[in-house]
Amino acid sequence: MPVAPSRVHATAPAAHAPTLAPPVTPLPAAGATPHFAVANANINVRSGPGTAYPVIGALRQDEIHEIIGRNPGGDWWQFAYRAQKGWVSKDLVTANTPSSQVAVVASVPSVAAGPSPTATLTVGATVLSPTAMPGVGLPAPEIRQPACGKPFDPGGQAGVHFDWDWNGPPLTDNQGFEVRIWREDQPEHYGATGPVPATFHYFYSGRGRDSKQMSGGFADVNVWETYAAQQGGPGRYFWTVALVQISPYSRIGPEATPCPLQLSLKP
Repeated sequence: MPVAPSRVHATAPAAHAPTLAPPVTPLPAAGATPHFAVANANINVRSGPGTAYPVIGALRQDEIHEIIGRNPGGDWWQFAYRAQKGWVSKDLVTANTPSSQVAVVASVPSVAAGPSPTATLTVGATVLSPTAMPGVGLPAPEIRQPACGKPFDPGGQAGVHFDWDWNGPPLTDNQGFEVRIWREDQPEHYGATGPVPATFHYFYSGRGRDSKQMSGGFADVNVWETYAAQQGGPGRYFWTVALVQISPYSRIGPEATPCPLQLSLKP
């Protein structure tokens, strides 16, 4: 009698020993040249001071950059980013100086000055603006669980198992997947994990391991400890996953279609 196929995870062996991260550089003391440090999560870099501006890159937690200006409202910092001017929200970083001591930039770019934002994506009744990605020709991962449809509510369960498939090219040693979680009213898609390596999903039948295999990944995440949940509390959230470059950190692939989460009972 045939045996129903079962799905298991087997992590692909690392080709090289992992490189240890360098020590975190402390933020310069108050009174020194203005700097900011990324506080709690991976954040987007935009071409102007506001979420209406296109995303041009991303910063990782603990990165430190010199502030070169601010917007008139004092809630966005300007800094040098990859041979151009980038902007980050003041609320997502820690600075060593108040905004009143930083000069307002002479000219704030118009929204039309950057590349056109990606088209909006509708999930249920909520309209989302997916994070722009520099990857060209790369597919998005395909979410397996928690699946789209009715919002998944972990209840009092702290850990949630996220699982996805990958039908793109093999990953290099400097690439991984990043799970992102955000509340529906938050402007950014916040990183919820460090880069996750690729795995292989093997399929079994009653005749032993079949030749069919599919690359993908998985991560177990305490959703209540993510930056998004710490800031947003209970409510309706979304999750996705995308390909990233590990060092220097860069968001290089499109996001999977977001799926809903409902955080209601904190453990």
